[in-house]
Amino acid sequence: SAPLLGQLVGVAVATELFRAAQRGKGGAVARASQRLGLELQTRATTQEPTDAQLEVAEHALTRVLATERRAHA
Repeated sequence: SAPLLGQLVGVAVATELFRAAQRGKGGAVARASQRLGLELQTRATTQEPTDAQLEVAEHALTRVLATERRAHA
């Protein structure tokens, strides 16, 4: 299907850009593609955590810190 083909083409292009960046580390094209890739990744995959996620993280951190304190007491 068309979406699958688009994904495959995207992966192929990304792979080739990654290879080119690795070969020409420090070059202008490599730096530009890395900057573009990071920006796309940030916009596509990064979002603020929900309140529920923050609550779980806070609980987990509290438990880890308590365990660490007991281990070093």
